[in-house]
Amino acid sequence: MTPGGVLALDDQAFDARETPGQQLVIHHAEPGSGSAHTLRLLGSVHAARTRSAPHNPDRG
Repeated sequence: MTPGGVLALDDQAFDARETPGQQLVIHHAEPGSGSAHTLRLLGSVHAARTRSAPHNPDRG
């Protein structure tokens, strides 16, 4: 799929040992797929915005 389209993602859930009822869920795309390309693109856009934005202590 092209950037801006639907992402095809797989997911994995892991139980958190010390916190019953909570899970860590990881979503990932098939390596080399259009969805993987789109996720890399989204990540680079986010990284560029994060680097160029002034630090806001209220947002962490």
